[in-house]
Amino acid sequence: MIALIRHEVVKALRAHGRVCAIELLAAAPTAATWSLVAVECASLGTARGHYRRSTLVRVCELVALGLPGDAAHVLAAECGMSDVEWADDTRREVAA
Repeated sequence: MIALIRHEVVKALRAHGRVCAIELLAAAPTAATWSLVAVECASLGTARGHYRRSTLVRVCELVALGLPGDAAHVLAAECGMSDVEWADDTRREVAA
């Protein structure tokens, strides 16, 4: 589940050109890193992509707290999908 969440967060960071945050998340996906990425997400400009800035911050905070299921639920709700639909959709996207 965390890999799917990371995919979505990285996609949003990439849309904003935040390469350092992407590299940090890839190199050390710890609770502390997720907390730092939450701060980075809070500083993103206007929306590009699916997710609102506040959603990305909340998702990163939840993963940092060890609650990836809750984080996935937040992403699914933002997309208007069930958790299962979101996971299946994201898996297809990752595989493409």
